[in-house]
This record gives sequence, C-alpha cells and structure tokens, in this order.
Amino acid sequence: MSQSLPERHSLHTERLHLEILHKDHADEMFSVLRNPIIYRYMDGRPDTPEALRQQYEKQSSNWDGRPISWHTWIMREKRANAAIGYIQATLNHAEKNAELAWVLSPLWTGKRYSSEAARRVMQELHHGGLVSTFTCTIDKRNAPSRHLAQSLGFAISNSLPVESQTWTLISKSIRE
Repeated sequence: MSQSLPERHSLHTERLHLEILHKDHADEMFSVLRNPIIYRYMDGRPDTPEALRQQYEKQSSNWDGRPISWHTWIMREKRANAAIGYIQATLNHAEKNAELAWVLSPLWTGKRYSSEAARRVMQELHHGGLVSTFTCTIDKRNAPSRHLAQSLGFAISNSLPVESQTWTLISKSIRE
C-alpha cells in the first residue's frame, strides 16, 4: 500500500525558491524551455504555451495514493525573480525510490543552481522518510549532468546499451 504524502509545499535554498509546479507556470517556463540547447540530450520540446499548460495541469494533478507520483518544482532565482528551470522527482512509493531529473536554462548554467535545487529536494524526500534511494538517467554525452550527479554522490549503476546511463545514490550517503 502506498504511503500518504505530506502536503506539498514550496522549498527554499539560499538563492532559489522551488515552487510547486502549477499550470500557471506555463507561459514563463515556455520562454525558458524554448531554447534549443536544452534538447541536445533530451526530447520533449513544448510546441506552444498552451500545450505546456496542459502538460503542467496533468503533472500537477493530485498523485497521492498512487504507487508512482510526480513531484516537480520550478526553480526561481531569488534576486532576479526569474524561472530558470525545473527539478522533478518521480517517486515509486513501494520501492522508496525517486528518479530525479533537472532542466536548467543555458543562460543560468555554471552557477550550481541545479546542484542547489537537487540537494534541497533530496533532503526533503529523504528526511521526510519517502525515499531511501535516488536514481537519475543521464545521456552519456551530457558531461555537465554527469558531473552534477557525481558531485551529489551518485555513481553509475547501469550503463544501458543506448546513449544513457543510470546513476544511483543510496540515501545514507547523501552529501549535505
């Protein structure tokens, strides 16, 4: 039986507000996500703000009580008050596992924002007792995300026959 989730809430770091995904983020995030550099290692470029709004509406639905749930936060840089990307955790409640994914505007890379957001989300899910293992799947050519995963304490656990690798982190080794 799946664990009931605590009420979802925004998270904060020194430089970021992590806002719970809502369909109203679509217009602002469409501007962030239309940069073609983001899709060098992934698919899923939104066609229109309306398509993104529909996607966000589905993703932000109440997933409590289901065996798998999505938890997505928009990364907002505090000083600029600008959406700069998102971080998502897909929770498998039975296995106490979360697969993390992060997308950051190329305009904000190199400043460790994704690392800051990932650490905060991992702390929240681990200390809340929801997750004991984190994974992420990264394209082998995506050196920045591989370096980020390594800095967070992840290690390659499976090299798929395609372009991606699965990285795993057991919660007891989370780097705070």
